[in-house]
Amino acid sequence: MRKIAERELQSILEKHACWLKDDPIGVRADLKDADLSNMNLAKVNLANAILIGADLTRTDLRGANLSGAHLGGAILESANLERAFLMFTNLFGANLEDANCVDAKITGSLMNVTNLSGTNFCGADLYGCDLGFSNLDFANLSNSDLRNTNLENVDLTRTNLRGADLRGANLVNVDLSQAILEDVIGISPERIIDELER
Repeated sequence: MRKIAERELQSILEKHACWLKDDPIGVRADLKDADLSNMNLAKVNLANAILIGADLTRTDLRGANLSGAHLGGAILESANLERAFLMFTNLFGANLEDANCVDAKITGSLMNVTNLSGTNFCGADLYGCDLGFSNLDFANLSNSDLRNTNLENVDLTRTNLRGADLRGANLVNVDLSQAILEDVIGISPERIIDELER
């Protein structure tokens, strides 16, 4: 893994911005396996960038645009993604443990086999995301939009789902042990428990 200097990163971001505008001098950002940990990347535009296996531990990504980016296997542990845009982003196998995703827009993203333990998704929009086989224990999903999400075989142990919207969500083989289910929208806590006990 190679540490990216700020000057080099700025050049990559400028070329990527041109690429997004179909400018012939533009180059798609390829930051595969790059070490971007502890950097300030707030409000950067890395839409459709390649960030496979990148280390973004404790990186400030508040308000950043990562929509359509490939973050498969990336490390985003304790990253700040508050109000970030991650629509249709590939996060397969990524590690977002203890990340801050408050009010983030994550609709339609691929998040299978992802470590989301302790992640704060309060108020986040996860509409239509595929979270199958992911770990969300101790996560905060309060007031989040989980409509039409795939939660099959997801660990929601001790997860805060207060006020979350689960209408149309796939809850097959979900572990809701000790989860907070008050005011869940679309399906009552009693019905969730009944379905899981069948």
